[in-house]
Amino acid sequence: MRPIARQSASPGHDIQKKRPLGKGVDQWGKPLYNPGTMSVRVRYAPSPTGFQHIGGVRTALFNYLYARHVGGTFILRLEDTDQARSTVEFERDILDHLHWLGLEWDEGPAAGGLDERGPFGPYRQMARLPRYAEAAERLRAQDRAYPCYCTPEELDGDRRAQEAAKEPARYMGRCATLTADERAAREAEGRRPALRFRIEPGIVAFDDLVRGHVEIDASALGGDLVILRADGTPLYHFTVVVDDAAMGITHVIRGEDHLSNTPKHILLFRALGHPEPVFAHLPLILNPDRTKMSKRKSQTAVKDYIAEGFVREAFVNYLAYLGWSPGTEEDVLALDQIVERFDLEAVQKGGAVFTERASNGSTASGSGAFRTTTSSTGSRRSWRPIGSPAGSTGPRSAARSQRSCRSSVSGSRSWARSATSSGSSSRMPWSSTPPSWSRSAGSAAR
Repeated sequence: MRPIARQSASPGHDIQKKRPLGKGVDQWGKPLYNPGTMSVRVRYAPSPTGFQHIGGVRTALFNYLYARHVGGTFILRLEDTDQARSTVEFERDILDHLHWLGLEWDEGPAAGGLDERGPFGPYRQMARLPRYAEAAERLRAQDRAYPCYCTPEELDGDRRAQEAAKEPARYMGRCATLTADERAAREAEGRRPALRFRIEPGIVAFDDLVRGHVEIDASALGGDLVILRADGTPLYHFTVVVDDAAMGITHVIRGEDHLSNTPKHILLFRALGHPEPVFAHLPLILNPDRTKMSKRKSQTAVKDYIAEGFVREAFVNYLAYLGWSPGTEEDVLALDQIVERFDLEAVQKGGAVFTERASNGSTASGSGAFRTTTSSTGSRRSWRPIGSPAGSTGPRSAARSQRSCRSSVSGSRSWARSATSSGSSSRMPWSSTPPSWSRSAGSAAR
């Protein structure tokens, strides 16, 4: 197995030279997570491979709300191992819009002139490669992982045979029991092995804060899992577990589309000897036709809404109601009010329907509504539902959509559009000058 190529560290982080183990620290001098001494720790871990979208910021918001509600820690981690698609532009877009929404993180990477914050860094995955190599070697030494020499042609042939037999795709285990001599023969042929994690048979069960008790048979997970590519780079399922364990993440709050990944992660946590976090899988955000939200059918990029003049407070209020309700008639809540009322147990299982109705001045059922108005004295922010009398700050008369046993949110492009900036682009307000987005030494320039 080829070792993972070492990367230079971010300023202030010597990740190449292992330090002697001290009490309560790992070999890189970082504190070890002690589940008995830490409060709630949640993370938002985007991959900078595209523009920040509605689903991503809803996940970030719910993590932020839960951390602030219980007095925990909100962590930002950049999962930038996909070097082919990760760009500085996408990273800037993600960070800018978190700032615009007011979702300030307690721990996170150095970016935009801001120093890295937090004791568990680096907070970029490309600066954590030696940690993944060390964890992978531990699994291999325990025979929990093994080198896989299968060629793409062999794997493709297996998939075609399974499709012809109408069987689900899964790894056939061709390399799972190779002897040392058989491995040596394959390496003599010039084959470079990937590393596969052994998926133990049985039922993987966990209690999800949103979904309830979940049981998934390991036979449905597709067979033994590749955790390192043949070139030594780690894959998502592996890195996310190593990082969540090292950073002491207590609650993993993410979209329902990750539910099927959770058994794989639980098995990896167990194999590495780490406690499992609590999981909470948020309902999907749906198009009006109840299909999964997509760029093809809906406007998903946050930057597009900002360019049209949507007001931050309204946007946050609207996102909060995509799958959650305070259980009252209140539709218009400021961020600190949402923090006070937020409870993961009130998050719904049913998908949240994101509907945009282009109707002038109509009420946005199930969402807060704010707009900016212009008068002779200048611009003034109006904290009232669109369509209600001026000065009104009370709750809507419309019943909450939660009563229909699903989260169906109707919106309007008028519900939050600024009358003074419609159609114009907005500069992020968190900095008076554009930040310097040069990469730290821990990430390859792109």
